[in-house]
Amino acid sequence: MCRVRGFSKILWCWCAPHVHVANLCSFRALTGHFRFVKRWRRPVERPHSWLFGGKMILDGCAIVVLEVVTPEMRKSTVDCQEESEESGDERRKERPVLAEEQGQDMPVDIGSIELDSDAEEVDLNHCRIGKIERFETLRNVRVLCLRQNVIKKIENLESLTMLQELDLNDNLLTRIENLNALESLEILDLSFNSLRKIEGLERLSKLKKLFLVNNKIVKVEKLEHLQELEMLELGSNRIRSNRLTKIEGLRFLVNLQELYLSHNGIEIIEGLENNRKLTTLDIASNRIKKIENLNHLVHLQEFWMNDNLISNWNDLDELNNAKELQTIYLERNPLHQDPQYRRKIMLVLPWVQQIDATFVRI
Repeated sequence: MCRVRGFSKILWCWCAPHVHVANLCSFRALTGHFRFVKRWRRPVERPHSWLFGGKMILDGCAIVVLEVVTPEMRKSTVDCQEESEESGDERRKERPVLAEEQGQDMPVDIGSIELDSDAEEVDLNHCRIGKIERFETLRNVRVLCLRQNVIKKIENLESLTMLQELDLNDNLLTRIENLNALESLEILDLSFNSLRKIEGLERLSKLKKLFLVNNKIVKVEKLEHLQELEMLELGSNRIRSNRLTKIEGLRFLVNLQELYLSHNGIEIIEGLENNRKLTTLDIASNRIKKIENLNHLVHLQEFWMNDNLISNWNDLDELNNAKELQTIYLERNPLHQDPQYRRKIMLVLPWVQQIDATFVRI
């Protein structure tokens, strides 16, 4: 075992069925209960364990899983996270910084890193870069990864007009800005930052995938120009007692195929009338009491509705038109307590192939 940012990492060639994956890098396929995942990340939740910090990354040919937290530890972990959100700033002010820690936290000058001016993919993951600069020489770069650094501002990217993928996951960003020159951008990852608003995306008309996981966004807005968008990830957006509480601002995203809104404070399923191409809808871990306004989603293949407040079996009739539905998650809703839980789902939706983490027996 070795250490990564304070956690132990474990190399897996075979993944256990009950693991929470909130952040994946590129890999070919997964076995067990995991389905094939395209480049980057697909949130996959399982009931019996989860990953501390919710991250899973690729290391060589094996999957790297950060330290798994057991169910018994989960409540205390969540309590610690909530306490950290409310009082973390005060604790940081009170705690003295040791000399050796101060040296470790010093940002790295990107001038000290050798860059290949002809490279099409540049990976500067976890290099402690503090400022985006000196990228003018990257004439051909199409993929730029700046994940897990200490960047506080998006800037100095104007020369990267051919850039198609930009990864700024896990930095210190507070605003989306200075992206207007990146008109060829197709994939943008700004997850695990401290963004409070969706803004500055007006010129990114070719954007197809947008990841804003685990920020502090409380409203879906200013997306009307992203009409080519196919995937939108807004899971785990909350700041203290405020969370993303309403599905809105998606009216113009007519090509949207995957929408992830888990771990927020949404109470009503609404605002999806124009998103008829949706194949994946993840609204797990919210406060929803009724399955509604979904009968037009005839191409839906995966429906993640676990950890909500669904209690009426008649709600499943809303999915009768979703003949392509393969996977449905309803565990840890009130109706999950029904002894005939799986049987009743199969009676209403006989074409479903997987209920929660278990495949349906034919």
